[in-house]
Amino acid sequence: MISFYVRNMRAIAFVAAVICCFTVSNLVAASPAAAPNVIYTATGSFTEPPIKGNDLFQLQGQPYTITVTANEADSAKNNPHGPQWAEYKSLSISGQVTSGMLPTPITFSNKSTAILLACGNPSYDIIQIFTPVQVVGITIYVVASIHLPKGTLTNDHILPFTAPVTLTPAIATMTYSDPATGTSTTLGMTGTANAVVSGQ
Repeated sequence: MISFYVRNMRAIAFVAAVICCFTVSNLVAASPAAAPNVIYTATGSFTEPPIKGNDLFQLQGQPYTITVTANEADSAKNNPHGPQWAEYKSLSISGQVTSGMLPTPITFSNKSTAILLACGNPSYDIIQIFTPVQVVGITIYVVASIHLPKGTLTNDHILPFTAPVTLTPAIATMTYSDPATGTSTTLGMTGTANAVVSGQ
């Protein structure tokens, strides 16, 4: 009788240990360390003349600053992705541009911004930023596209750049379009782009 009791107790203890280990491992897997915010920045000036189109908002030759905040843990849910590329949506952006039409700079911010990161090209990495911006009461769609030196992106996840990037019109452009009319303008960009962990 005692032997049967001891065997039962050992069996119960074993099952309990297995359940405990399974539960703890699941909790660890379901609760990864919080990912840091990564701050993507670009600052400089748009070049003139336009590469393409009529610069309706007179941004050529004017300065700009862009800051996008992204977090891998928050942004990686259901994001479109493929081999060595990924898109992250619903990101926060803030920035400022100057228009020749207005006496003061235009500031903008939203949480409707997306970035595309791609590192599959053997010659360069790519970052694209998509955002809607209000200019003189009109919503325009803005796409900034930068061909980064190869190795600037570690992979297609939200991570710091390996080094800051000097922007020239040969590798960096900004296109803005009016969805109501379909017209678009492309300007070259000069300046510097970088991505760093927040607080560094």
